[in-house]
Amino acid sequence: MSTYVSSPSPATCVVASDSGPVSERVTVTLALTVTAPRQARRVLDGALAEWGLGHLAEAADLLTSELVTNAVLHGTQPATLTVYTDREADGGLLFIEVEDAKPGAPDLPDADEDAESGRGLMIVDAIAEDWGCDPAETGKRVWASLAIAPDPEAAG
Repeated sequence: MSTYVSSPSPATCVVASDSGPVSERVTVTLALTVTAPRQARRVLDGALAEWGLGHLAEAADLLTSELVTNAVLHGTQPATLTVYTDREADGGLLFIEVEDAKPGAPDLPDADEDAESGRGLMIVDAIAEDWGCDPAETGKRVWASLAIAPDPEAAG
């Protein structure tokens, strides 16, 4: 049986079962400005710390930065960041989603060796367990997932 558990953060919810958390979720609206990636990383890092997943911060921060930057450069307002877990799927997954109002999937470009940009989704593709783009009610949702591996420092 799953039950809703409140969180100190008003934008965060936790669904738990008798064996512990099943899923956690935080959603925030982003202004698509140059500060959006930093704001998104702060929200992400706070959620990961609260959920006991701080060991995923480095990879998750990079994925978040790339997804949000892509929305800033190519998307349309309004935009939202949603971070959530599914601890029962494939050993546990962390999902990072960025939704904006511009329809259509992003391209995975062939960046030239000397190009100063154009590698964001290639980085996402290399780091994420999986990633994709789905149509949303008013645009698109670009997402990436990471496996929730045990914290290597906690095991030591």
